[in-house]
Amino acid sequence: GNVAIARGAGDGTFTALSQARAQVGVLAVADFNGDGALDVAIRDSSLTGLRVLPTDGAGHLGAAITVDAAARPVALASGDLDGDGDADLAWIEESAALARATRGAASWSATSSVALSGSNYAAMALYDVDGDHQLDALLGSYTIELVGSLTAAPRAIGTRRAFDLAVADIDQDGRRDVVAGGESALLTLRDTTGDWVAATGLPAISGTAYRIDAADLDEDGALDLVVSLLGSGTRDIVLVHAHP
Repeated sequence: GNVAIARGAGDGTFTALSQARAQVGVLAVADFNGDGALDVAIRDSSLTGLRVLPTDGAGHLGAAITVDAAARPVALASGDLDGDGDADLAWIEESAALARATRGAASWSATSSVALSGSNYAAMALYDVDGDHQLDALLGSYTIELVGSLTAAPRAIGTRRAFDLAVADIDQDGRRDVVAGGESALLTLRDTTGDWVAATGLPAISGTAYRIDAADLDEDGALDLVVSLLGSGTRDIVLVHAHP
């Protein structure tokens, strides 16, 4: 397998630029070395360890840099975890633990992990849920869990299985919501007054939503959802339009 970069021409077409040999299990994209170019963090499924593939700003991949040689992530996300302005990494280990690594001036530093009580974790997202200027972790498994500041004990905020999570202000009330993709359903959780409530309004789907993302694709001011579905032996990508 390969990690491949394709440059967009702006007209819907792409040009392949660079590939790196890797059996990619999970990945995250951010500027991990501070040079202004987006890099790619991966777990190579054929190896143990979490690595970053730097790019040169022109779409070419460089030699892999090891973040944690012993890591075996099943879900991965990037964000500034220590408030220094750098892109750091957090991930869920195969052993059901939430781990993190922060980037220093010249190297990565792995920090302590939080034990998780669930199983079959498949997704995670980072954002500041409580407004304390520290990123929190949202985890998807047989339930949806919240880990405050990536250090608190996990607590369930949703009872449905989640294969992927998207964080966005779906209802345009100034607060971010969580959209979870699962088996035959899309679920929105809204943070109202410090608590989480299930919301309605998303259409029923046929199949399992394995990947989900939110963006204003028709430029009408309302966020839409792109969903990758698996069901009845077929794979589909569907667009869920929202109306402002």
